[in-house]
Amino acid sequence: MNETPAVLPTLKDITSVDVPVQRKTDCIKHIIQKCKSNGVKVLVCFPPTLQHFTHTPLPCIEAVKQICEENGIMCFVDFDNPDYQQSTELFYDNNHLNKNGARIYSSLMASRIKKELNN
Repeated sequence: MNETPAVLPTLKDITSVDVPVQRKTDCIKHIIQKCKSNGVKVLVCFPPTLQHFTHTPLPCIEAVKQICEENGIMCFVDFDNPDYQQSTELFYDNNHLNKNGARIYSSLMASRIKKELNN
């Protein structure tokens, strides 16, 4: 994937999301169970996007957050973080950070995770 697209993306308003919540949550629960049974620690992260969801909270995100809480799993929700949405140069498209954006976000996530683990 190229570092920079031909045209930089812009913030896109999303008014509705048609996501089969039950199917997604069943998959997440299965993954969590499989990881736990194999001694693998789980962390959930929703990285930034260039999409502004006018209908929040999103049912799927809220369901996953609830599952994480019930299972003692760290969950980071940054998909609609305005700090990133103001920096379109960090995105390859509306759904993906570019190389530089991923580097910056990964560094910040590493610090956040380390802080959480040390509490």
